[in-house]
Amino acid sequence: MKQKRIFSMVVSSIVLLQIHCGQKNKIPAWKDAYLGQKPPGLTPQIFAPGIVSTDNSELNSVFSPDGSEFYFSRSRGPGTSAIQLVTYEDGIWTQSRQVSFATGQTDVNPSLTTDGNTLFFGSLRDDTRGPKDIYVVKRLENGEWGIPKNLGAPINSEGNDNCPSVAKDGTLYFHSDGLGGFGKQDIFRSEWIDGAYTEPENIGSPINTEDGEFDAFIARDETYIIFGSDRNKGGFGKTDLYISVRLSDGGWSEAKSLGGAINSAEYELCPYVTEDGKYFFFTSYRNGQGDIFWVDAKILEEYKPQE
Repeated sequence: MKQKRIFSMVVSSIVLLQIHCGQKNKIPAWKDAYLGQKPPGLTPQIFAPGIVSTDNSELNSVFSPDGSEFYFSRSRGPGTSAIQLVTYEDGIWTQSRQVSFATGQTDVNPSLTTDGNTLFFGSLRDDTRGPKDIYVVKRLENGEWGIPKNLGAPINSEGNDNCPSVAKDGTLYFHSDGLGGFGKQDIFRSEWIDGAYTEPENIGSPINTEDGEFDAFIARDETYIIFGSDRNKGGFGKTDLYISVRLSDGGWSEAKSLGGAINSAEYELCPYVTEDGKYFFFTSYRNGQGDIFWVDAKILEEYKPQE
């Protein structure tokens, strides 16, 4: 009996060790995080040139909360794009590949929940009501993604509904030109209550204007929002990135341009701050095509709420 107990303990220890090592292996160590790229300073740099940013146009970006997956979009030709995935496996980062739920049409703007098990994205598919709708896909028990579902009403309209960003409590931010509003397209929010989304609320002035506001990134705690706009007053380029902070009364501060360190004479789009708060990612067309840039998130400190 004693020998059996010892054997059982040894086997259990080996199993636990294998599980522990597997979990450690899935999450990249600091030296391997962010695809092993050299961290940027306060000057934006192209992210992972030749790996993520190529001769094609790339845009959007999001890491899984544990840092082991990187999602972005890549052009596949005029009017089409696919969400790409790079994963950390067996101590290395894989080549980028299309996600399992990709179609021959357009998938863009991935956004993950805090647990990494639900992904929202914009797409043009057979059941899309307008130019683009917002879809959601859940992770299966085996770690793979399931079949995407159109969010439907009240989120999606007959207009362009796109660029989802999700807060910690499930509140969804997105832009739309089909739900009414101030200008060409506005930013909306919809709360997740009792298993359903509420009627979208236009977040209003001073964020939304008679021009176009889009590509919102919401902080998990909703204390600040970064978004794109083609408003011209004080602008640097064709579209610029702006930031606004949540006020104590629940409203929003006057939007501030992120300035010439971020914005160029071309299009700046698709803002995203990593889950650890260390880096700010965005898309820029300053080189004649879409490239994903990253920069130390300290560049945002002067704009964000102070503790």
